[in-house]
Amino acid sequence: MAAPVPSTDAKAELRQLLADARRHRDDYEAIFQQYEANEKWNRVFGAIGVEAAYEYYGIPKGISRDAVNGFLKRWEASPQFRDLRQRFESLLDRVGGFLRGVSESVPSLRPKGNSAKLLAKLSRVRTPARLDTKMRYLIAVLEDLDTRTLVRNQDIPPRRLVPRTTSKKVRSPPPSADPALAWTLVGVILSVFIGVAIGLFPFAGWISIPVAVIATAALVLTRRLWVEPVAGLASAKRR
Repeated sequence: MAAPVPSTDAKAELRQLLADARRHRDDYEAIFQQYEANEKWNRVFGAIGVEAAYEYYGIPKGISRDAVNGFLKRWEASPQFRDLRQRFESLLDRVGGFLRGVSESVPSLRPKGNSAKLLAKLSRVRTPARLDTKMRYLIAVLEDLDTRTLVRNQDIPPRRLVPRTTSKKVRSPPPSADPALAWTLVGVILSVFIGVAIGLFPFAGWISIPVAVIATAALVLTRRLWVEPVAGLASAKRR
C-alpha cells in the first residue's frame, strides 16, 4: 500500500514547537545572565553562560567550586528559574500532545499509527537532568522529527483488504456421443441376434429365439471389451 500523503499542518505545528523551544532556550540564557548581573556575580564570573557555570569551565581562577555551586542553588530557587521550569514543562506537554496525534509516514503505516514510537523519543527529555540540558534534548528531538515525514493519525487511510479468490475447479463437459460408435453397437447386436435366431431355427425351431436373446444380452453386458476395437475397425474402413 502506498504511503499516505503528508499533512502540511502537522509539519507546520512541529516547526512552531521547534521555534518555541529555541526561543525558550534563548530566554533561559538571557534571564540567567540578567540574574547573574543582579547578583553582581558577573564581575566575578565574567559574561559566562549557564552551561559554563554548571560545567565549571571558563571560571576565573581563585573562585571555588563551592562558591559557584552556592550561586547556582540560589539561581534554581529563584522565581525566575521556577517560571522558566514551568514554561518548559508546559512546552513539553504540548509536544507530547502533538506526538500523540501524529505518526511517521512509512510504507508499512496502518491505522492507529506509530505515535508510541515518536513519544518514546521524549524519554530522554523526561529523565532527571538540569533544565538547560533538558532544553537541548528537546530541541534535538524536534530537529530530528523535522527531517521526517509526519501525518495526522486521522489522515491515515484505512487498510485495503484484498479479497481472496478461490480457485474453482472447472468440470469437464461429458464426452459427446459418437454416432459411428452407436451405429456400430446397434449393427453388431442386431447381426448377432438375427444370425443366432436364423442359424438355430432349422435345428431347434422356436427355441432358437430365446437362445438368440441370451446371446445378445451377453454381448451387451460385455460391450466394453469389444465396442472400441470394432468401432476402430469400422472407422478405418471408412477412411
